[in-house]
Amino acid sequence: MSGLNASMLLLADAGFDAAEFLRDVAASGAQFLVRSSAWRRPTIQYRRSDGSYLARLPGAYRAGQGYGALPVPVIEAWITAWPCNGGRNV
Repeated sequence: MSGLNASMLLLADAGFDAAEFLRDVAASGAQFLVRSSAWRRPTIQYRRSDGSYLARLPGAYRAGQGYGALPVPVIEAWITAWPCNGGRNV
């Protein structure tokens, strides 16, 4: 992942949460914060006292190596957005 280094933080939206992509980002030394889609169900390895958890994202299958899993910290958040017009259709 050229262009990224250990002094950088990559912010990405849903759709950029593929384990192979994130593995390449991690290999560059950069940190990442990625919004994942609701269908993503990572395997929880360890729950932390602050409500976050350490999980493993399954990677693509590779012959002789199996499914490489990427360990990632997960913070769940729910966001509610209201239109600036108070919800009225105009």
